[in-house]
Parts: sequence; C-alpha cells; structure tokens
Amino acid sequence: MKYTTAITSNIAHLIEAHEHIQKARKEKMLLIYGNPGMGKTQACELLETEGAILWEAPARCTGYHLVRSLLDRLGSPGCRSFGAGLDQCIKKLSESNQTLIVDEAGRLLWRERDQLIEVLRYIHDAADVPLIFTGMPDIYNYLSPYPQVCDRIFFVEFLPWSYEDTRLVMETCCEVKVKADLLKRLYSFAKGNGRLTSRALEHIERHAKALGIPEIGGVEWGNQPFLPAISQQPESRKGKRRRAA
Repeated sequence: MKYTTAITSNIAHLIEAHEHIQKARKEKMLLIYGNPGMGKTQACELLETEGAILWEAPARCTGYHLVRSLLDRLGSPGCRSFGAGLDQCIKKLSESNQTLIVDEAGRLLWRERDQLIEVLRYIHDAADVPLIFTGMPDIYNYLSPYPQVCDRIFFVEFLPWSYEDTRLVMETCCEVKVKADLLKRLYSFAKGNGRLTSRALEHIERHAKALGIPEIGGVEWGNQPFLPAISQQPESRKGKRRRAA
C-alpha cells in the first residue's frame, strides 16, 4: 500500500469545514464525531501535515499536565506552574496561528470539575486560533454542560464509507488493481468501516503480489477471509495430557 491519503467524502467535508473556521473572525471551533473506523484520526493527521498541531488527549489528565503536554507538541520548554504554562501555550499558538486539534477529546470529559474543555476554550479564545475536537458519536452529550462550547461549535459527522470512497481508496493507495466484483464483495463485508476496508485491501494486495499478478478479482481471490487469520498457538504438553487422561 502507498503511504498516501485518499480524499474520501468525509475528509473532503473536513477540509471544507477547516477552511471555513480558518477564515472565520469568531467561533473557530469544530467537532469531528463518528463511530470507530471512520478515519477521524487519519483525517487529522492529514491536517497535521499541512501545519496543524495534533494532540491526543490522554486517558487521565489535569490542567497542569494538559499545558505541559501541549507545550511539548509546540516545541516549547516545560513550565513550573499551570498559569505559566497556559500563558506560554497562548503565546506560542498566537504567534504561529496554527490550528490546534485535540484527538479523543472525550477523554477530557471524565471529570466535569476539572473543566479541561474550558481550559482549551480559553486557549482558543485568547490565542484566536482554530480549535478542532474529535470524538465518538455521544461526545455532544458530554459537552452539553459547557454551553460556551456547544453554542459556538461547528460539526462534521464522519459517516461510513460509500462504495465510491472504497474504490477511491483502492485506486489511490493500492499498488495492484482490485476488480469491481471483488471490491463489491469487500464493500459488502466492511459495511463502510474504513479501518476494516484498509486492512482488507492490504491483505488482498499482499495476496496478489504473492501470485505475481497486477490485478485481482473474485476468481483469483476465491473464498478467502478478507482479514488475515492469526495462527493458532501450539497446544502445551500439559493441555494434551489433561485431555488424554
């Protein structure tokens, strides 16, 4: 597979929304939400290559840890206190005018009293830079206690891939051609899950290369599973003795 990103319909919508909040004078916040496997993180990594700062929220975080880790991503030395770190984050982002992307933002909502989303909103307001959150479909419910965020944020829902998205990814990323009959079988199997689709395409490509063929269809593929099987570990001698007893 080629190390490139196909511009699926989800990514195209995100690029359009990102351009909008970059040009906006106010309310530059965006929420990307959707089920696992829809390509949210991959889309954010694409924005990172174009200059955005991508920060993955940790499972447990305090305000001090938040600003320390953000400063690490911004290439700035550490801070001795939360207040000093907050000021440094705002200064660095304001100078660079880079979009800040917070991946897995739902992890910051596990304790409302920490108000970590409000810390990020304050950074967004003070630095005047675009702020993007990613999360699962229910993240909006957890954001509801923060009206100053909910009332000002734009939304992009990452939906299951269409067949055209699947074909585009194959044409953009695969080093062999997957014929339409096999691609339709794959689309029916994955049901639009981008992660499963990509894994299956890698598996199909490896098989085609092993056969030495530039394109592969249902005849060459046969009835193999679309995801590679994990070899079963040999049974221990102790286990064999128990069954033989």
